[in-house]
Amino acid sequence: MVPNETLAAQVFNNSTIVKCIMDHIPASFLMHQLDYRLINTTFRNAFDDLLRKSYRKLSITHDCRGQYSEVFFGKMYINDEEVKIQHLFKFFEYLKSAIRVTVKEVRINNCFLLNDELQCQIHDYVVKELIGDKKSEVEVFTGMDNICHPGCKDCLEIAKQCYEYGPVQLNYLTTQPTIPKHFKKLIITDYLLDDIANECVESKTMNTLNKMITSDISCDILQLNISSCRRRTMEILFREVKEAMPMPREILDAILLKWNANSIILKFIDLTRLNYQEGAWLKAKWFKGFRFNDDYRYVYPSSLDFKLQKVEVDFSASPIRSDRLKEGAVDRFFIIPSNQNLIPNIRQVFPTDRLSIRFCQWTALKVPFVFDRLSTQIFKDDHYNLEVDIQLIVNDRKGMEFAHSGDIDDIKAVVDKKLTLVRMENLFDIVFKCRKYNETTGLYCYRLENHVGKKCRLSNRYCSINLEILTREYPHYLDEFRRIVDESTFLSNDYMYDS
Repeated sequence: MVPNETLAAQVFNNSTIVKCIMDHIPASFLMHQLDYRLINTTFRNAFDDLLRKSYRKLSITHDCRGQYSEVFFGKMYINDEEVKIQHLFKFFEYLKSAIRVTVKEVRINNCFLLNDELQCQIHDYVVKELIGDKKSEVEVFTGMDNICHPGCKDCLEIAKQCYEYGPVQLNYLTTQPTIPKHFKKLIITDYLLDDIANECVESKTMNTLNKMITSDISCDILQLNISSCRRRTMEILFREVKEAMPMPREILDAILLKWNANSIILKFIDLTRLNYQEGAWLKAKWFKGFRFNDDYRYVYPSSLDFKLQKVEVDFSASPIRSDRLKEGAVDRFFIIPSNQNLIPNIRQVFPTDRLSIRFCQWTALKVPFVFDRLSTQIFKDDHYNLEVDIQLIVNDRKGMEFAHSGDIDDIKAVVDKKLTLVRMENLFDIVFKCRKYNETTGLYCYRLENHVGKKCRLSNRYCSINLEILTREYPHYLDEFRRIVDESTFLSNDYMYDS
C-alpha cells in the first residue's frame, strides 16, 4: 500500500487527534519522550502544553537513604524521574525558555547532602529563573531550607504568599508581615524550636518569644519534623547512639496556642541539614527540655484548653530506614525501652481524640508483637472516645492475615482492655510510592504501586482501634487472594466481613 502523505498530514495536523495521542503518553515519562516534539508543529504545541501542565508541580529530590555515594554518582529525581546532575540544569533551562512553565508548587527533598555549589545552582535556577517574577503564583514552597538558609529575600517573599510552606526559618519569623496570614500547612523543625529558644536567651527577655510567635500566623495543619541523628556538639557528631535532642516545651506550646492548628503531623526523620544542636537554651535553663521518648512520668500533660482534631505519627522516614527495610525493623524499634513511652507522651503533648500511626514502607516480621506493644502504649494513660488508626506494611501474606486471624484475640492488651472485634474488611488498590528500575529509560524512578491487605476494627466502651496490614500487590498470589475474597461469604464467628 502506497503511503498517502496527504491523509497522514491531515491526521497529524488534527489537534483533536494529536491530543488523544498525547493523553496516552504516561505523564511520568514526559521528560524522556521529547522526540514527539520533532514530528511537526501540532505535536510540538500539544506536547509543550502537556509539559507545561506537568511541571507546574516541581519536585526535586536527592534520594540518599543512607547511600552517600549517590552524591558522587549524581542521582537526582525530578518529579520522581531520575536525572543525571549534568543534565539537570539543561532541563531547567528547557522548562524556562522553551516551555515557559509557570511553577505552582516546589518541593525540595534531601538536597542538603549535595555540595554547596550544586545547592546554590539549584536554588538560583528554581527561584530566580523558573519562578522569577511570578512569586505570587507559587502555592506550595517546601524544603527550600535544605539549600537556602537562613533564607534569602526571594524565598521569604514567596513564603509570605504561598499556602503551604516549610520548614519555617527563623528569618521568616523575625520579618513576618503584620497582615494576618493563614496557611493550609506549615512545617517546622526541632532545630527551629532551638533557634527561637536561643534568641530568647540571647536577648535576655521572653518578649522575644511573643514577637516571633504571634497570632498573625495560623494554619490548618502543623507538621513537626524531629531528627534522631542530631548531636549536642560537633565533636560527638559521629557517635553511634541515636537519640533525639531535647526540645523546649514552652516554645512548642506557644506555637500550638498562637498558630491555632487543627491537626498535627509528627514526622520522625533521619538526616537534616543541621546535624548538631545549638543548645545555649539548655544551659540557661529558661525552658523545660523534653523528648517524646522520655519517661512518661516526666512529660507533663498539655495545659492547652483545646483538643486537636487529629494527630498523625509518621515513621516512614525515621532512622530505622538505615536498616534498608530489613525484616523485623519495626520489631527492633519497639524493643528499645525508651520507645515504649512514645505514643503516650505524644498524647500528653498533643491533646486529641484521633490518633493515626503510620509505619509506611517498613517491614514488620512479628506483627503480633508490634501490635501488642502499640496497644500497650495506647492504653498507658486514661482516655475516653479515643480512635486510633494503625497502618503496617509487611512483606508477606502471612503477616497480612494476622488482621483476620484468631491470634489477635490473644494479644494481652486486647484481653486486658476487653477489646472486641467488631468489623473486618479486605483492602484493595491502596497505593504507595516505591522506587523501581525503569527499563525504558535505563534509570530509576518512583512509581505508585498497588498494595492489598486486611483491616480490622477493635473496640471497647472507651476506645476504637483500626488496624490495617498491607503488602505489595505481588502478581504470583494476588489472583489467588482476589479469588478467595470473591468466593467467600465473609461470614465467620458471627462477624460480617465487608469487601
